[in-house]
Amino acid sequence: MLIQDDYAEAIRVFAQWARHRPGIVTIDADAIMKLQEDIDVRLVEQTPVEKRWLKERFPRSLQLTYRAICERNRIVPDERDLEQAYQLGFLAYNEERWKQRGLVPDVAETLDFLVAQDDELLLMSKGDERLQNRKFEINGLYKWFGEIHVVPEKTHEAFRTIVGRRDRSRVCAVGDSIRSDIIPACDAGIGGVYIPPPVTWKYENTHDGLPNHPRVLKLDAIGQIQERYDEIMRRQT
Repeated sequence: MLIQDDYAEAIRVFAQWARHRPGIVTIDADAIMKLQEDIDVRLVEQTPVEKRWLKERFPRSLQLTYRAICERNRIVPDERDLEQAYQLGFLAYNEERWKQRGLVPDVAETLDFLVAQDDELLLMSKGDERLQNRKFEINGLYKWFGEIHVVPEKTHEAFRTIVGRRDRSRVCAVGDSIRSDIIPACDAGIGGVYIPPPVTWKYENTHDGLPNHPRVLKLDAIGQIQERYDEIMRRQT
């Protein structure tokens, strides 16, 4: 992940709002956040691949979560509250917050370093193309990456398409998801550098673990790419 995540903040605001609605009792913020995660993952799995990352899905998950909370409390949800729950989901797409929070620490320095090594940088991201491209623009990512691709899902086919005619033995994917970054990269015949995020979304935790592959390396933080650059390059040959 290159850009700071704002979904957690939107979920926190929603949880605090929901637990104080009239008639809602015996549920705390942590329980609400867990319920929302379960509902969101289920929503992703039920949505066709080409639509599952559209920006409307996340607000919809908050709306469904509020409805579930009301059902547990045996009350009929007010339509205005359902609309408010939906609108709270759009807090995750606050452009002013994107500008304020910016990139994950050490990302800019690491990208500068890789460019100085004459490495070709390609970016593949899954998500809503409208949102992703705007995030990339706000955070100035176009100055580092020669190509930026927003895909409906990160599959080995997507990796192969983007890598194209490049020598796969010299290509390495860097990512914070074993499921969405490292496994499909290995299946596509390229290397992988895995950098665990502070918190992993339940959907991304559905896998059998980090592949035991000679071209896969686990780092603690993205800044370590500079420190272990030579080792990473040796693994790709």
